[in-house]
Amino acid sequence: PSPPFWSSVGLVDVRAAVAAISAWLQVRIPAAGRVAIAWPPPLAARHGGETHAVIASPRGAVLPAVWHAAGREPPRWRVLCLPGWSGCRLGPHNVFVELARRAAREGVETLRPDPGGRGDSLEDPRSASIRSMTADACAALAALRGEAPAAAPLALVGICSGCKVAIGVAAEHPQVSLLVLWSPEPMGSLRPASTNRRKTRAMLRLYLLKLGRAETWRKLLRGR
Repeated sequence: PSPPFWSSVGLVDVRAAVAAISAWLQVRIPAAGRVAIAWPPPLAARHGGETHAVIASPRGAVLPAVWHAAGREPPRWRVLCLPGWSGCRLGPHNVFVELARRAAREGVETLRPDPGGRGDSLEDPRSASIRSMTADACAALAALRGEAPAAAPLALVGICSGCKVAIGVAAEHPQVSLLVLWSPEPMGSLRPASTNRRKTRAMLRLYLLKLGRAETWRKLLRGR
């Protein structure tokens, strides 16, 4: 059994559920009917103005991405989309896809990468951090800059934890002209004391509930 990941916010380890489903399917699909799927996809699997690409991060991660051509040369802007902590290149409710397609019609070029450990990336999800996501975003920004003339200004669109990544990338790359921060988390002294108290109370309630679960004590006794 797995936690109800379909209604959870944040990263939930679903490998046990995936393994169980895969094993169940394997015994029900005849061997002759199984198809091997190649991954990663070709560097330029093009569908209209959208291209599936693979970006190599300097830290060794392979980042699947979708590049949306602007439909005009030079593009008016170049935009890099940065998902939240447990998000992927689609964005919540496909918001990055809708944004990129709308932007393409407006003459704006967009790149939507998966950070390492998220989406279609093959990295271990537990290896991801804000630092690793920032390094991957810098690699994606370099790829985006190579696709268009230097005259096109750069913008970063981040959501939730992606806003932290956007700030980190902009601090390293002064050529970024614009930050669009959706639902940014208040950080440091900007966070109200009432927010800290509310989060502390919520965490205390969560851990008190965990203390009452038999599974918690089994994990403690097994050293997990």
